[in-house]
Amino acid sequence: MLGEGGVSDATYDEAVAQWQEKGTASLIMAIATINVWNRIAISTGLRDTDL
Repeated sequence: MLGEGGVSDATYDEAVAQWQEKGTASLIMAIATINVWNRIAISTGLRDTDL
C-alpha cells in the first residue's frame, strides 16, 4: 500500500537505475494493471473456480 507521500525519489531513482526510464514505466503500468484486475475481481466476487 502506498502511503500519502507516494514512492520516494530515492526509490524511483533506484528503479530507474535498475530498469531505465522505459523499463520503469513498463513496471509501473504492469503494477497498475494487476492492481486494477485485482480490484475488479474483489468487487465482483470473482473466484478462481469462476474462471
